[in-house]
Amino acid sequence: MAAPATVVEVKGRELAIPFDCPCCGATPDTEVAVPLARASRSRAANSAMAIDFPYCRACVAHVTRWESGRIMLTGLKG
Repeated sequence: MAAPATVVEVKGRELAIPFDCPCCGATPDTEVAVPLARASRSRAANSAMAIDFPYCRACVAHVTRWESGRIMLTGLKG
């Protein structure tokens, strides 16, 4: 069974993103691009394809390890 996904719906043309790592609260030193859903992008030709969220490198590393492990586990189940 797949883990539930977090869905964030943003309406409007402005978005304020706090300048801290959403995982641990540290001062960010990199970014993670989060793709926007197709339904959101299809409404306007000049829509963004993704939003860059500030993260710290340590959290990006552990999230990357988690995601790659989850992909490998899914392949083993099939």
